[in-house]
Amino acid sequence: MTKTLRVLAVLLAAVPASAGNIKLAGVAVNPYYGIETRYEDNIYRVPKNINNHAVSGGGVRGSWILSNNLGLKLEAPIGEMHKVKAMYDATFENYKAQPRANNAINQKVGVGYEFKGSKLAAKLSDDYVNTQDPAFNPNGTVVNGSLVQRERRWQNTLAGEAEYTLGDKFFAGVDAQTDRKQYLNRSGGATSLANTLNTSEVTFGVKGGYKVAPKTKVFLAVHRTLLHYTEETRQDNHRDWDADFGVEGKLAPKLKGLVQAGFNYVQFDKDGANPTRAKISRHFQTMVKLDYAVTEKGTFVLAANRATNDSSTTGSRYFVSAGTNLAYNHKLAKLSLGVNGGVQIDRYSDNITQGTETKTRRDDNYTLGAKTDYKIKEWASVGASYTHNARFSTFSRQFNYRDNITALNAKLSF
Repeated sequence: MTKTLRVLAVLLAAVPASAGNIKLAGVAVNPYYGIETRYEDNIYRVPKNINNHAVSGGGVRGSWILSNNLGLKLEAPIGEMHKVKAMYDATFENYKAQPRANNAINQKVGVGYEFKGSKLAAKLSDDYVNTQDPAFNPNGTVVNGSLVQRERRWQNTLAGEAEYTLGDKFFAGVDAQTDRKQYLNRSGGATSLANTLNTSEVTFGVKGGYKVAPKTKVFLAVHRTLLHYTEETRQDNHRDWDADFGVEGKLAPKLKGLVQAGFNYVQFDKDGANPTRAKISRHFQTMVKLDYAVTEKGTFVLAANRATNDSSTTGSRYFVSAGTNLAYNHKLAKLSLGVNGGVQIDRYSDNITQGTETKTRRDDNYTLGAKTDYKIKEWASVGASYTHNARFSTFSRQFNYRDNITALNAKLSF
């Protein structure tokens, strides 16, 4: 801990006082670096030991973690209507406990193009990540995702969208995305995540609506998704329809964001090993993202959703997740403070068997957090945070866990 604080002090002292945004031949260059030291008391997110013996997953282990994050963002306008963006981000995670199993280098690369004309706006992007998942799925929902073992994967997402304004009020658009996720099978054998989570997914659809105000619009969107599990060991390919209605933008003088509700229809392939298994899933879905500025210095942020997610639990095709998270952020000169809390309930689709017990699984997830950041300069800040995560399962205590994370960080951004 003391060595880390010394490193932070040296870094801040070494940056020249004139540091700021960088432009090279019209290209905005934004390099950044962050360092964080944190202690996590349950790095594998497993249930507490009983009589000093592990219930699952090798038992509770805590660890100091040193994380170094560096990256670069580039933005180049081409005339008044075109813009090109690129970014690279790398995070180096170093664990005190079992470093050979836990240390990881996680990388992200992204490129994008934007066009904005008088009537037509369009975007095209490609994002690639190569990462080692922690003991929870980073593609989860509002609070926490499905627990998975640690394994390296890559994921590539190619997306495009275009929107055309019809007169002053009406608009119509199309969008499409293809996503490939590939676990690299480090653990090998039948238990590898590659067997259950390697996927190829295509989504495309249309969206149209009406501008009720210059910064507010109502919309209707319809999308089609085709998801294929690339390994033959999982027979859960499916084809989806999503229909959503919502409003987004400035919703009130102090309120902005998105409120959306809709319907999700999923048709699964027939499971040859279990022909009586349900092939159709129909569920109501919602998405809410709201920022409410109580004062010039204080803001509430609400996120909520209800959605159907593919399951990583053997024997269950999917789970329906419903959650909400509320945060409050307050600024005091150079100091900012924040608190947040959330709850998420996951209900699984099929009965699963563990040992002699067979029933439907439900998990209740909770999170609480607090943070503070101090802006030394426009380009330099330090901060501290605390996060408590917990999960309680109605199926088995082997899915329960409590986890506490306490962290100190410093960031430089130019």
